[in-house]
Amino acid sequence: LVAKPQMLADTGYILSHRFSANGRSIYLGGRNRLYRYDLAKGLIVTLSDDVIYYVTDICDTPDGDYVDYLEGLPRKSGFEVHLCPRDPSKTPITLLSGLGLGNPSFLPTCIDIDSSGAEMAISARTRSVPNETEFYSIIRVDLRTGRPVQKTVSLHHIHAVRYIGGTRTLAVYGEVHQRSLRNFFGFLEAGSEVIVGQHEVDSMIN
Repeated sequence: LVAKPQMLADTGYILSHRFSANGRSIYLGGRNRLYRYDLAKGLIVTLSDDVIYYVTDICDTPDGDYVDYLEGLPRKSGFEVHLCPRDPSKTPITLLSGLGLGNPSFLPTCIDIDSSGAEMAISARTRSVPNETEFYSIIRVDLRTGRPVQKTVSLHHIHAVRYIGGTRTLAVYGEVHQRSLRNFFGFLEAGSEVIVGQHEVDSMIN
């Protein structure tokens, strides 16, 4: 059963949401804040109220102690990924900052972390210079070193990347072309630079 929802005040709007790994909560990301909504109690807990800009995507860490969130920043660093502790006595951690790829045209759209907690996948929109061609990159990052280990480039507009079960295979969702109204999903194996098994669908839910 889901309790009567509590109203969110002064949030502007919710840009991102994600179920917790145990299915008991929904994380909500807005302007300057990250929330956890307890489905059974109908209560909203503020996990962070010092987000500089917007929370653009959210994912759980496998150990259940932290919530990862992707923060798009309106400055040259491009983006940051934070570990937000569920225990308010613990200090938040800035996990990644820019990966050396940050620039005003580098806009991250989504993140996910694998079941081992060793790897994170980040999708981002970029523009080439000088012709300003727009494309998306899927970047795998080794969380033990903080360094990117693989980059896959796609002309599709990628809306979400999600690890499948206990594997390092990514399910990739997106739009065939910007404003084309044609969506697709496919799979990206570890070590591969090609999204395979792409299927077009009429609509997409992240």
